[in-house]
Amino acid sequence: MKYVYAATWTIAAVVAAVGGVLLGNINGLSPTMSAIGLTVLPVVILGGLDSVLGAIIGGFIIGIVQNLAGGYLDPLVGGGLKDVVPFIIVLLILMLKPHGLFGSRRIERV
Repeated sequence: MKYVYAATWTIAAVVAAVGGVLLGNINGLSPTMSAIGLTVLPVVILGGLDSVLGAIIGGFIIGIVQNLAGGYLDPLVGGGLKDVVPFIIVLLILMLKPHGLFGSRRIERV
């Protein structure tokens, strides 16, 4: 069982590294690239940490709401709300469903 977890983390690290290299080649390396990484965290937590389908749906939800907030709410408050809205959504969802929208509720006793 330890080898399965080790292999899973290894594969995840390699895929993340390849994705980072490809994204760096497409957009160029800059300090603003961290905004993309910070947006991924609410997406995954919103969908559920153990649900791939939830992460995809969470990505659509966060993307739509973030662009709507940027278009409609940023002019009203002076800007910057587009970057904060994903974290507000995650806080609201986690108060209602602590395991995310599609995450499973498993309790393991040690």
